[in-house]
Order: sequence, then structure tokens, then C-alpha cells
Amino acid sequence: MTNNSTFQQRLKEIVVIIRKYGYQMLEGLTSDELTWRPDGTRARTIQSYLRHIINAEIYWLKTLDDETFDFLPSDASFDELMEAYQQLEGHIVQSIDKASPDDLIPRVPLFQEKELHQKGSLAWMVERTSLHAIHHFGEVAHIRYSLETPPSIKPTWGNVMDSIIFLNDHK
Repeated sequence: MTNNSTFQQRLKEIVVIIRKYGYQMLEGLTSDELTWRPDGTRARTIQSYLRHIINAEIYWLKTLDDETFDFLPSDASFDELMEAYQQLEGHIVQSIDKASPDDLIPRVPLFQEKELHQKGSLAWMVERTSLHAIHHFGEVAHIRYSLETPPSIKPTWGNVMDSIIFLNDHK
């Protein structure tokens, strides 16, 4: 098992890697591309995926009794979303810096029905929301390819995933 400061550093690196990947996936998009959806569908837009990713982070922070952020409404502008995404990054990194040893033990929250019976941990929240974000940024990439405006991104999804797997080595 790694020591707490090493694990804290790894968690912060996960947050930064995911954000870098996300920013690269969103880079250079026009307003029309951000809000495009196939005709006749209720499919998510790139902008709605970003809001969903942000609100998921806020949801899991709230389950840790962190009420710093409010959920973003569906009419939030892309600029508001990007500002919130950046603020969340800083907040999560600061939370990791201040984390207790117990907060650094990955612990899944326990629900019975829809009621939270045991809080998860900050470490679990970071890992869970990071994997969630990777998934949805993959969907953003798919939309971009459909629009024929693929991201000019390096590292690729696989490189990002491999970095997280490496960083998660607790041995």
C-alpha cells in the first residue's frame, strides 16, 4: 500500500489528467457544435454532457456533506459550465490536500433503496467521477467524429485510462 501523501498525489494527478482530457475534447467547438443533436432525437448534446459530468461531481460532493456548489441548470451557458468545471477542479484538489486518512481509503457509499446509509470516501468519489467523465468524454468524441470535427487530441482515451490505472496501483 502506498503512503497517504503518495496516494493524495495520485488522486490529484487523476483529477488533473481527466480535466486535461476534458478540455482537449471540448477545445475548438463552435456554439452550433456544442448544442448539436441528431434530428428527431432527444440525444444529449456535448454541452449537456459537460453539465451532466459537472452535476455528477457536485452530487457526489454533496453526499460527502460538501455543499460548496449548487447544481447547474439546463440553461447554463457553456462559459458558465467551463467556469464551474475549473472551480470544481481546484476545489477537489484542495479537498484532497486536506483529506483525513479515512477520506483516502476508497469506500463505496451504501444505499438502501434511495437512502444513503453510509457515505463513500473522497478517494472513491474522485475515482468514480473520473471514470464517469472518461465515459462521457468518449461520447463527446463520438459526436465530434459524427460532426466531422474530431478532436486533435493527444493523449488518446486509452492513454488517459492507462494513466489512471497506473496511478491507482495501491501495491
